[in-house]
Amino acid sequence: MPILSGDVVLLASAVMADVAEGGGAPTGTVISDAENALFPDISELDRAGGRVNLRKTFVAIRSDDTDTYFGSNVIVAQPPTDANTAVTLFARDATFDTRSEAQSRVEAYLNKGPLWPGYLYEGHITGQRVVQLFQRPSEAPPTVGQTLVLVKDEGLSTQVEQYIRAITVSSVTRTFTAGDGSEYQAAIVSVFLSDALRFDCPGSPASETFARLSTAAAVRDTWWPMRAPTLGCRPWPSRSAWGR
Repeated sequence: MPILSGDVVLLASAVMADVAEGGGAPTGTVISDAENALFPDISELDRAGGRVNLRKTFVAIRSDDTDTYFGSNVIVAQPPTDANTAVTLFARDATFDTRSEAQSRVEAYLNKGPLWPGYLYEGHITGQRVVQLFQRPSEAPPTVGQTLVLVKDEGLSTQVEQYIRAITVSSVTRTFTAGDGSEYQAAIVSVFLSDALRFDCPGSPASETFARLSTAAAVRDTWWPMRAPTLGCRPWPSRSAWGR
């Protein structure tokens, strides 16, 4: 008798909760087909402030048959009905990894790249939702949706970093006076962020050489490292008619 679709099941991991030690090794507990058997209900607080739930599961075959198992695919057969809820699937080649390691995998979809051709204009403080960059007028500013990395104390044991995404970008060209009395122009780029700054970032004053201070936080570009795919699914906000 062949392996049937009902023989393919999802097994729960050791810790099915949003804690650092979540995930871990597979168990023999089969996840039922009941609604919300994998994730908790969405509370009003989560709906207002947002939340990320991670659950680790394993595909298994529960059959006494000796037919060869050739593999399987995992899909989201039905997206969530809530337009503000999205589902993301990804696989890791680690049987015993935990939630904290999986979280790092999700957050590392972009990698730090070269230094941005500009620097933080003066100091920035925790909680700011806009950063200002000092750069040459000939250099292109960040685009909406682009992600940069702020790195404080780069290369030291106290190094901290934050990936920041631009939601609005504006630029103005201003005239500055150099140390010898000559004038030069520089672009002051204001980048509005999707997330507030999580730590104070020392910046640099205006400079005709466009070089940041060695003690200032570095601004780096990002690039996609072409790792294993992460697949997402969310409902359309409204029905659309397909044209010819």
